[in-house]
Amino acid sequence: QQHTNNNSSSNHPITILLMGGCSGSTITQHMTRELLADHGVPVYSHVPFELCNRKQNRKYNEAKQQLLQQGVTSPTNEEILIRSIRLYQQAAAQRGQVIVFKTNPHKHLDLLTRLVVVASKEHGMPVRLAHMQRRNILDLDICLVRDCAGPGRVSPTLGYPVVSAINGTPSN
Repeated sequence: QQHTNNNSSSNHPITILLMGGCSGSTITQHMTRELLADHGVPVYSHVPFELCNRKQNRKYNEAKQQLLQQGVTSPTNEEILIRSIRLYQQAAAQRGQVIVFKTNPHKHLDLLTRLVVVASKEHGMPVRLAHMQRRNILDLDICLVRDCAGPGRVSPTLGYPVVSAINGTPSN
Protein backbone atom coordinates (compact mmCIF):
# COMPACT_ATOMS: atom_id res chain seq x y z
CA GLN A 1 0.00 0.00 0.00
CA GLN A 2 1.34 3.41 -0.94
CA HIS A 3 1.40 5.82 1.98
CA THR A 4 0.58 9.41 1.14
CA ASN A 5 1.24 12.28 3.48
CA ASN A 6 -2.05 14.14 3.65
CA ASN A 7 -4.53 14.46 6.46
CA SER A 8 -7.27 12.26 5.01
CA SER A 9 -8.22 9.57 7.51
CA SER A 10 -8.42 7.02 4.71
CA ASN A 11 -4.66 7.22 4.21
CA HIS A 12 -3.82 6.62 7.85
CA PRO A 13 -4.80 3.09 8.82
CA ILE A 14 -5.07 1.72 12.31
CA THR A 15 -2.89 -1.37 12.75
CA ILE A 16 -4.00 -3.69 15.54
CA LEU A 17 -1.84 -6.59 16.67
CA LEU A 18 -4.09 -9.35 18.01
CA MET A 19 -2.02 -10.94 20.74
CA GLY A 20 -2.51 -12.22 24.25
CA GLY A 21 -0.16 -11.99 27.17
CA CYS A 22 3.26 -13.61 26.89
CA SER A 23 2.86 -13.92 23.14
CA GLY A 24 5.98 -11.98 22.21
CA SER A 25 3.80 -8.93 21.65
CA THR A 26 6.25 -6.32 22.96
CA ILE A 27 9.05 -7.24 20.59
CA THR A 28 6.56 -7.80 17.77
CA GLN A 29 5.12 -4.34 18.28
CA HIS A 30 8.59 -2.77 18.34
CA MET A 31 9.47 -4.60 15.13
CA THR A 32 6.15 -3.71 13.45
CA ARG A 33 6.64 -0.04 14.22
CA GLU A 34 10.24 -0.14 12.96
CA LEU A 35 9.30 -2.02 9.77
CA LEU A 36 6.52 0.43 8.98
CA ALA A 37 8.89 3.36 9.52
CA ASP A 38 11.57 1.68 7.37
CA HIS A 39 9.02 1.43 4.57
CA GLY A 40 8.07 5.10 4.74
CA VAL A 41 5.04 4.73 7.00
CA PRO A 42 5.73 6.83 10.10
CA VAL A 43 4.11 5.59 13.30
CA TYR A 44 2.64 7.94 15.88
CA SER A 45 4.80 7.30 18.95
CA HIS A 46 2.34 8.60 21.55
CA VAL A 47 0.09 5.53 21.34
CA PRO A 48 0.61 3.12 24.25
CA PHE A 49 1.28 -0.48 23.32
CA GLU A 50 -1.87 -1.65 25.12
CA LEU A 51 -4.31 1.05 24.09
CA CYS A 52 -7.35 -0.92 25.29
CA ASN A 53 -5.97 -0.86 28.82
CA ARG A 54 -7.57 2.28 30.21
CA LYS A 55 -4.68 2.79 32.69
CA GLN A 56 -2.30 3.17 29.73
CA ASN A 57 -4.73 5.04 27.48
CA ARG A 58 -3.99 8.72 28.06
CA LYS A 59 -6.98 9.80 25.94
CA TYR A 60 -9.54 7.66 27.79
CA ASN A 61 -10.84 10.46 30.04
CA GLU A 62 -10.89 12.97 27.17
CA ALA A 63 -12.92 10.51 25.10
CA LYS A 64 -15.33 9.94 27.98
CA GLN A 65 -15.80 13.69 28.43
CA GLN A 66 -16.50 14.14 24.71
CA LEU A 67 -19.17 11.45 24.81
CA LEU A 68 -20.78 13.00 27.91
CA GLN A 69 -20.78 16.44 26.23
CA GLN A 70 -22.52 14.88 23.22
CA GLY A 71 -25.32 13.63 25.45
CA VAL A 72 -24.26 10.02 25.99
CA THR A 73 -25.34 9.75 29.64
CA SER A 74 -23.57 6.50 30.53
CA PRO A 75 -20.91 5.73 27.92
CA THR A 76 -19.74 2.13 27.94
CA ASN A 77 -16.09 1.16 28.17
CA GLU A 78 -16.32 0.03 24.54
CA GLU A 79 -17.71 3.39 23.38
CA ILE A 80 -15.01 5.26 25.29
CA LEU A 81 -12.24 3.06 23.87
CA ILE A 82 -13.48 3.50 20.31
CA ARG A 83 -13.64 7.27 20.77
CA SER A 84 -10.14 7.33 22.30
CA ILE A 85 -8.79 5.29 19.37
CA ARG A 86 -10.35 7.84 17.01
CA LEU A 87 -8.66 10.65 18.99
CA TYR A 88 -5.26 8.94 18.65
CA GLN A 89 -5.90 8.27 14.97
CA GLN A 90 -6.84 11.90 14.31
CA ALA A 91 -3.73 13.17 16.11
CA ALA A 92 -1.60 10.77 14.06
CA ALA A 93 -3.28 11.77 10.78
CA GLN A 94 -2.53 15.46 11.48
CA ARG A 95 1.15 14.50 11.55
CA GLY A 96 0.93 12.17 8.53
CA GLN A 97 1.40 9.13 10.76
CA VAL A 98 -0.42 5.88 11.59
CA ILE A 99 -1.25 4.23 14.90
CA VAL A 100 -0.25 0.73 16.01
CA PHE A 101 -1.36 -1.00 19.20
CA LYS A 102 -2.02 -4.47 20.55
CA THR A 103 -5.06 -5.99 22.14
CA ASN A 104 -6.06 -9.43 23.31
CA PRO A 105 -8.72 -10.73 20.89
CA HIS A 106 -10.17 -12.97 23.61
CA LYS A 107 -10.79 -10.00 25.92
CA HIS A 108 -11.83 -7.45 23.30
CA LEU A 109 -13.56 -9.37 20.49
CA ASP A 110 -16.73 -7.26 20.61
CA LEU A 111 -14.68 -4.07 20.70
CA LEU A 112 -12.58 -5.20 17.74
CA THR A 113 -15.63 -6.14 15.70
CA ARG A 114 -17.29 -2.82 16.41
CA LEU A 115 -14.07 -0.89 15.82
CA VAL A 116 -13.60 -2.41 12.39
CA VAL A 117 -17.19 -1.58 11.43
CA VAL A 118 -17.26 1.90 12.95
CA ALA A 119 -13.76 2.93 11.92
CA SER A 120 -13.70 1.57 8.41
CA LYS A 121 -17.30 1.89 7.27
CA GLU A 122 -18.57 4.93 9.16
CA HIS A 123 -15.40 7.03 9.39
CA GLY A 124 -13.33 5.86 6.43
CA MET A 125 -10.44 4.76 8.66
CA PRO A 126 -8.94 1.54 7.33
CA VAL A 127 -8.08 -1.06 9.94
CA ARG A 128 -5.31 -3.64 9.50
CA LEU A 129 -5.22 -6.68 11.75
CA ALA A 130 -2.17 -8.85 12.42
CA HIS A 131 -1.75 -11.89 14.64
CA MET A 132 1.19 -13.78 16.10
CA GLN A 133 1.23 -16.72 18.46
CA ARG A 134 4.11 -17.93 20.62
CA ARG A 135 4.38 -21.71 20.39
CA ASN A 136 7.58 -22.42 22.29
CA ILE A 137 6.28 -23.66 25.64
CA LEU A 138 9.52 -22.90 27.49
CA ASP A 139 9.49 -19.27 26.24
CA LEU A 140 5.85 -18.97 27.25
CA ASP A 141 6.45 -20.39 30.75
CA ILE A 142 9.47 -18.14 31.34
CA CYS A 143 7.45 -15.12 30.29
CA LEU A 144 4.53 -16.12 32.53
CA VAL A 145 6.81 -16.48 35.57
CA ARG A 146 8.75 -13.28 34.80
CA ASP A 147 5.73 -11.07 34.00
CA CYS A 148 2.73 -12.62 35.73
CA ALA A 149 3.83 -14.33 38.95
CA GLY A 150 4.28 -12.79 42.36
CA PRO A 151 2.68 -10.10 44.53
CA GLY A 152 1.16 -7.23 42.55
CA ARG A 153 1.40 -9.17 39.30
CA VAL A 154 -1.27 -10.52 36.96
CA SER A 155 -1.49 -13.84 38.79
CA PRO A 156 -0.09 -13.70 42.34
CA THR A 157 -1.20 -17.30 42.98
CA LEU A 158 1.00 -18.59 40.13
CA GLY A 159 4.05 -18.32 42.38
CA TYR A 160 7.04 -16.01 42.14
CA PRO A 161 10.39 -15.87 40.32
CA VAL A 162 13.41 -16.85 42.43
CA VAL A 163 17.13 -16.06 42.48
CA SER A 164 18.00 -19.68 43.12
CA ALA A 165 15.97 -22.84 43.03
CA ILE A 166 17.98 -24.08 45.99
CA ASN A 167 16.86 -21.54 48.59
CA GLY A 168 13.76 -20.05 46.87
CA THR A 169 14.75 -16.44 47.49
CA PRO A 170 12.39 -14.18 45.51
CA SER A 171 14.03 -12.20 42.73
CA ASN A 172 13.18 -8.66 41.67
